[in-house]
Amino acid sequence: MQRHRAVVAVRNVGLMVMGLLGLACTAPNPRSCADGSCGDPALPFCDVDGALGGTPDTCIAVACTPSEHAACRDDVDVRCNADGTNYDLVQCSLGCSDAVDGCVTCQTNAECTEAAPICDQDDHQCRGCTADAECESKVCDVDVGRCFAQSEVLYASATGPGTAPCTQLAPCSLPQAFMLALSNGLRSTVRLAPGRYVQELAIASGSVTLVGEVGVVLAGDANKSATVMIGRGGTLTMRDLDIDLSTKAFLCGGFGTSGPYLLGGDLTMTRVKVSSSPSRALYLYDCIATMRRVSFTVDQANIAMTSNAGTTVDADQLVITSTGASPARVHLYDRTRITNSVFSNAFLYLRGTGDQVNIAFNTFVVAQTAISFDYEGDYAIENNVIVSTSGNVAVNCSTCPNLNHNILYPTAVTAPGTTNLMVDPQLVDPLTRNYHLKPTSPAVNAAMPSAGLSTDHDHDGTPRPQGPALDIGAFELTP
Repeated sequence: MQRHRAVVAVRNVGLMVMGLLGLACTAPNPRSCADGSCGDPALPFCDVDGALGGTPDTCIAVACTPSEHAACRDDVDVRCNADGTNYDLVQCSLGCSDAVDGCVTCQTNAECTEAAPICDQDDHQCRGCTADAECESKVCDVDVGRCFAQSEVLYASATGPGTAPCTQLAPCSLPQAFMLALSNGLRSTVRLAPGRYVQELAIASGSVTLVGEVGVVLAGDANKSATVMIGRGGTLTMRDLDIDLSTKAFLCGGFGTSGPYLLGGDLTMTRVKVSSSPSRALYLYDCIATMRRVSFTVDQANIAMTSNAGTTVDADQLVITSTGASPARVHLYDRTRITNSVFSNAFLYLRGTGDQVNIAFNTFVVAQTAISFDYEGDYAIENNVIVSTSGNVAVNCSTCPNLNHNILYPTAVTAPGTTNLMVDPQLVDPLTRNYHLKPTSPAVNAAMPSAGLSTDHDHDGTPRPQGPALDIGAFELTP
């Protein structure tokens, strides 16, 4: 009997223990939010996917920076609340991305505004346009990032008829588009399709902008006076195209002192390639010329560009080169500024009195004297690499009052001054026209620009400086 009671007692204890264990297994976990809620104020946020705490469906403590993005949960932005004690869940109508710290602003350009018309497909944020191809109109004002509307643009093709409406779907001839652009200041931009355009473009007054692309070539008509002619009241802006002057010259200023194409005119060129042949070059007569990333190629001894005393030239990142044995020539007067440019088998002839002439941060490599003068005036020629491969003097002047901080090689001018270096500039490979600097070049960190003659980029567009100081010449050495 006693044995039976003992067995019953043991059995009852076992059942009690199993019951307690069962209670322990079924008790709720205070950190679990599998039901979608967190009851403990110290653990207020339910980390459903474990993106913040590491374990899914877990209530976690929060100490965050107010309004800071924490994570994306599908199309929801998990963002710190105003007092940094919990996370708010913000629904994103177009999706959420950690790359932009929250809700994206667009999926297509249709969700963007005129001020920022392009939906960047990397981060899905709206931004300004940076290239013509990004815009439906194929014209981008990169200075402000605005896409032109198609209604603001006239479209031309090399085979377009003069009777076409000059739209994107029905482009017209260039003469027709040019005429319409001159007559309508609100639609003065002409977009050119790839092709060779053989005609004379003449502007006596008014303003036209020509926008090209790879494969667009302007060439002169042998039966006309010039490839391009700009009169005193005319303004021509052109970019992203080639100009072939093998038949007719390019005249900014026209001819003479009377008639519709008298001296004067405004010319702006950006990313333009000019090829010329004997007696056919870019002639600037009382012209205001601005050039950025323009190249001039001459196939033999020839003038690539010339001006008169009434012209103003502001040029940056030019390339002047002769592909023949004899060097190309550039003849300029006063009010000339040339920076970050390369004269490859080409020389500069300054013909004025030196008024407002600034030649800085350029590289000259030519088989003769690189810079010559009609008169020695108040020129500022500084921080250039000037190499005469023929053994001539690098710069031909006698007093050279403002020839400073240049590298002149292999020989010096008559009075080189105390700030110029007569040393090998150590260019990478002059024979193949690679005029970048070797790391051991004495030009590295050696520039000392005067006020107003510094530059924040080099010929390639590399930011300056890359070291403690700017480098002499057109190219900045990159680490």
